[in-house]
Amino acid sequence: MKKYRIANKRSQNTAVATLQYDERKREFRIFIPQGQDLKKLPMMLRASASKGEYTMSPQNSMVWVRNRIVPSERQNIGLFLKSYGLNNYREDLILEKTNGESIQDNFVVVREQ
Repeated sequence: MKKYRIANKRSQNTAVATLQYDERKREFRIFIPQGQDLKKLPMMLRASASKGEYTMSPQNSMVWVRNRIVPSERQNIGLFLKSYGLNNYREDLILEKTNGESIQDNFVVVREQ
């Protein structure tokens, strides 16, 4: 099981949620601490927590991850993978190589273990 911290770069990488990846099942799952200030969460996590859903489903967690990494159908994906030393498309490894950085917000994904 891999664990990641979803953190805000502007707040000295303060964790706002936890992301876990089950390598056996190939599933991500996001855990949002109850009582977390909704304003401090990425948009999709904020929507989930505002509905009282603090543990996101594997499907919704994967959607969030895929929104933070290069899409598998991107033109020249092979060149991208090669530039990061990867042989195939794996969301967890791409997330680790890019820290899940997005130009749309200030959040990063940092591997804990």
